[in-house]
Amino acid sequence: MTSIQSSQPAPAPIRPAPGLVALWLVALILFVVRVTGPSNLMDNDQERPASYIMDAVLHGHWWCQVDWTGDIMSKPPLFTWIGALATLPAGHANLVSLYFPCLVAMILTVTLLFRFGRDPFGWAAGFLAGLMYLAAPSGVKHIALARTDALFAATIALTALLGFRAWTTGKGWPWFWFAAALATLTKGPLGVGLGAMGLLAVLWERFSSARNGIHSPGNQAAHQEPRITPGGRRMWVSQLGGIALFLFLTVGWFGLAYQQGGQAFIDKVIGRELVGHLVSDEHGTFGIGFVKAPLYWLSRFLPWSLLAVVGLWRVVAHPAADGNERRFERFLFCWIVGGLILFSLAKHQRGDLPLPLHPPAALLAGRELARWLPGWEPWKLLRRSLATVCAVLALYTLYLHTVFKQTWEVKESEAVASFARQIAQDSSLPPLLHVDSPYALQFHLNTMNRTVGFQEAAAALKSGDPCAVAVCDSTALAAAMGETPLHYLDAARIAPQKEPIVVVFSNLPE
Repeated sequence: MTSIQSSQPAPAPIRPAPGLVALWLVALILFVVRVTGPSNLMDNDQERPASYIMDAVLHGHWWCQVDWTGDIMSKPPLFTWIGALATLPAGHANLVSLYFPCLVAMILTVTLLFRFGRDPFGWAAGFLAGLMYLAAPSGVKHIALARTDALFAATIALTALLGFRAWTTGKGWPWFWFAAALATLTKGPLGVGLGAMGLLAVLWERFSSARNGIHSPGNQAAHQEPRITPGGRRMWVSQLGGIALFLFLTVGWFGLAYQQGGQAFIDKVIGRELVGHLVSDEHGTFGIGFVKAPLYWLSRFLPWSLLAVVGLWRVVAHPAADGNERRFERFLFCWIVGGLILFSLAKHQRGDLPLPLHPPAALLAGRELARWLPGWEPWKLLRRSLATVCAVLALYTLYLHTVFKQTWEVKESEAVASFARQIAQDSSLPPLLHVDSPYALQFHLNTMNRTVGFQEAAAALKSGDPCAVAVCDSTALAAAMGETPLHYLDAARIAPQKEPIVVVFSNLPE
């Protein structure tokens, strides 16, 4: 019998590489567009992490950094280390190296979303999850923002997904603990709890299997238990080895930082940052987080968070029939819901804090969107997605150079950067002291010097040694000078008719 073959050729399958390379390219282009656009370094408390990087580069404080006021660092140093290592080859401070940890974080996150979302949910879901993560308001913001949030989200995603793989395969627990150490070195011990939150799905799977009663071979295939053997000697050896690695990296750094920073390091990192954010009344009342944390998560990931909510509902109402897919969707559900509960318990709330819950939301949203595009071939999806991204990037570039450029924070940051370039070109300027000037000025001058008080600055100006002072509050400096006149040199202004942001005085005649 002759078989009848269709005249239509089968659609060519797509390999993983093009989708992953496309995500990397989008992340890189978004980074370049943002870094080459107007700067807002003086907004969102970015000056402090920038000063930590320069303290490591210029002063060799790799374990415990201080800012330009002498205050101890507020977060562990992984972001600082990556930024400092990117700064060293250039030899001077620059926005590319300052924001380089953000680029690393974004590329790592979209790689994880594509890699781990592809197998249980399909190629399209993994690819769309990566695009959604980049195209969300949070992704556009954190592609170039000198804060630890993007890197923390990336290390949490690495910890969680490696934990899922270890749960389902019974192997690789040391890698889970290594990733947990990276998360801890980014933002503290909360990383372990957030990274392990999805593993609550282990209990869900076992309860579901016990309730349904698995007797027939068909049910056993559909409800196959993950291969995890808590009593196995090999697994316990792997766990203990991973825990030892985790303690070596985290406690080892903590000891070195204490040796360098002393009791001030303990007071800041443990007292103010860890305990204070949890229980201090300074950050609000207990319970407000149960409203703020979910709203922050929803609003910062719009519109994709709406699809993620549909995905959360589907996990409960219509669980997947395939065992591997069901375990993964329940893992993502526990990661999001458990993480929201954990964030809600803290009194300290900030819009960017739930960012580590955006990767699992992107995976669920990617699966939902992929369900709406069942007839699209992979290459068609790739082409149309990238065409849409190009249009969005063009609009975003236009926004940066029109609306965003007119914000007060950008105008201040750009004025200070321009003023720093002007100062750097003046070879006759005497040594510069900083009183209450923003650190952005020092960053663009490639320095990280401690600020001095008004009396100390006045004493230096009254001395016979050539000296210049950068100050914001000129009135306070004039009061400290008494009858001694100030010699005005120059000032940073947003516009000629505006009040100066920073003024430089010297003890030399004009």
